[in-house]
Parts: sequence; C-alpha cells; structure tokens
Amino acid sequence: MGIASIKTLSSGAVHIVMPGDLLFSGSDGFRLSRVGRSLLDRLVPALVSLKADSCIRVICHGIRPSGQPLVQGFVDCWKQTNWCSSHVVKHFLWKRELKSLTFKAEGRSCAEPLVEQEPPLSARNWRLVIQVEPCGVM
Repeated sequence: MGIASIKTLSSGAVHIVMPGDLLFSGSDGFRLSRVGRSLLDRLVPALVSLKADSCIRVICHGIRPSGQPLVQGFVDCWKQTNWCSSHVVKHFLWKRELKSLTFKAEGRSCAEPLVEQEPPLSARNWRLVIQVEPCGVM
C-alpha cells in the first residue's frame, strides 16, 4: 500500500497526493473503498478551514492499458480517471460543511506506469492529487 503526502508549493497551493491503492477498490478498481472514504473524511476539517476564495481541484491520474489501440486506450483511461475524480468530489459534497467550496474534477491519462511491475489497471498505477489553490488559478 502506498503513502499519502502533502506538499505546499512556492505559489502557496497545497498538493495532497494519494496512491490509488489507498483509495479505490472493487472489481473494477475505481470505487472508493471504506478505507479511502475514511482517509478523505480526515481531510474535511482542513478543507472546512480554507478561505472562501480557495478552490479544490481533484485530479485522478491513470495509465493507458497496453494491448488497446493507442487513441482508444487513452480515451478509456481518461473516462475512468474522470469517473474516479468525480466520485471523490461527490464524496466531499455529501459533507454539508463543504458545500460552499468550489470543486473541480479532472482525469488524466498517462502513457507510462507509475509502478513498473504492476499491471496498468492495478490501483497502484493510479494516484489522486487534491490541489488547493486560489480560485483565479483554476
């Protein structure tokens, strides 16, 4: 299992990076697990304390499965990563105290695996980045 990390960039933006195996499970590997929901819930107090002009961008990164035509593989991966990031935003929006914040969900499809020894659709080859930044940056 991977480890989550938090970085503050020189721009003042905060990046929270979580490996997919911490968040997602299920037969398709793209559903928030009980552990994933619990980890996201631990971020809620920090998100509640944000300034009103802060935006939260949720980006899921995945890799294109090998064996598929290049374009179709990227499109499929892009759809799946968008679905994952949307699922995380939906989880946050179920929390009443976060409804006033601005969220944006994005999916990104990459060509190279994050973990070479793992199959492309393995949760270890997915990661979630939660960026907190001023709304004008988005």
